[in-house]
Amino acid sequence: MKFTTGIKIIISALLVWQSCLAEESKTYQADVCVYGGTASGVMAALAAKKEGAKVILIEPTRYLGGMTGGGIHHLDWGKGNTVGGSTYKMLTEGIKAQNRRTNVSLNGVGNKEYRKRFRK
Repeated sequence: MKFTTGIKIIISALLVWQSCLAEESKTYQADVCVYGGTASGVMAALAAKKEGAKVILIEPTRYLGGMTGGGIHHLDWGKGNTVGGSTYKMLTEGIKAQNRRTNVSLNGVGNKEYRKRFRK
């Protein structure tokens, strides 16, 4: 019994010590708070910002962009004419960034049949 009591005291002391070292919590003020940094969350935050709102975007993981941040490729969107607005802008910017990293272009190197299908 004495051994487990000693362990409990040590653990309690460590927890108190750790909480003393933790940063003080911060308070933020915003007009809009978007929880979830998926493509939809990012676009919602951008739309609110575009309207003049002060926005906080919270993503609980270290990955921003959801599936689009995970390397979605131009072939994943299907027909190009079905995508527009902010989604189109985000995807094309993502593809341009990916092309810079991989040295591949939608209009240059690549499978001609895929490019043909994409443009339909």
